[in-house]
Amino acid sequence: MPFFLRAQNIQNLEKIILINNNIYQYGTTLDKADFIAIMKFPSTRMDTIYKHTSPKVGFERNPLCWDVINNQFIYLPIHTDSHKEPYAKLCYYVVDSLIQFSKNDDARLNSYLYSKSRFLSSVIPPFDKFKYRFDYLGDTIHRNPHLDFTCSKDSFLFYFYLPNQKALEIWQYSPFSRALGYTTVKVATRQKAWIKQREYKIDFSGPFRTFAANNKNYLITEDGRIMLITEDSINEKGEIPDLEQKVLVFDKDRNKLLTIEKGLLKSLKEPLSTENIYQHSKVVIDFDK
Repeated sequence: MPFFLRAQNIQNLEKIILINNNIYQYGTTLDKADFIAIMKFPSTRMDTIYKHTSPKVGFERNPLCWDVINNQFIYLPIHTDSHKEPYAKLCYYVVDSLIQFSKNDDARLNSYLYSKSRFLSSVIPPFDKFKYRFDYLGDTIHRNPHLDFTCSKDSFLFYFYLPNQKALEIWQYSPFSRALGYTTVKVATRQKAWIKQREYKIDFSGPFRTFAANNKNYLITEDGRIMLITEDSINEKGEIPDLEQKVLVFDKDRNKLLTIEKGLLKSLKEPLSTENIYQHSKVVIDFDK
């Protein structure tokens, strides 16, 4: 039975992940607190199994950074403290555990949500180094950096773009896979958990999305440019017209990148299914061809 992570209002560069015949979507509201909600399908209506509300953040233009590995939801929340100091942590939750603890208002839910064991990393050097550049709510003095990440059983790559320097940095978090219990991965070096892999000079405006397929890494800009990231350069491989009217669909089951019209997605009748979304989406890239 599929599970659906969803929010009522979605920011720019909205995305959906299809994996293991499940549907995942995560978003935020600009005028209310952001939240994670898990919906259960199929049903006669969308039953909210779990809802987590967190403090409002002031980084509206940057899309929420999240991904799914099997049944684990990985995300990077960014908040400001009482002194307007921004901070970020890399967290993960097992979806089945959230559902289990949410039943009958299990008292273990809060301890699970805020347990230090849920933090894959509370120190993120590329963010900590440049966090003073992030705009606070209502402050437009600095230009926002933009960030995203991709992850798999074998790696975690963090992308950090500085518009004023026209520079894209890529960092690897080496203990990531072992932290999730994938013991087939070699023991990561303890001396340097975050490793800067490379830096590119590139010019684009606004935030972006990243995704990985067949050992290749891609970047999608806010205006729909699709870029392939190689060891030496970043090359444009296509364009998605009118991306602001569409939702990106990362189909990990079929190894495809698709898009679906936002209006069409809202009109689909419940219960939603991966097949239903797939049939109404347009294939942008088939990574097996």
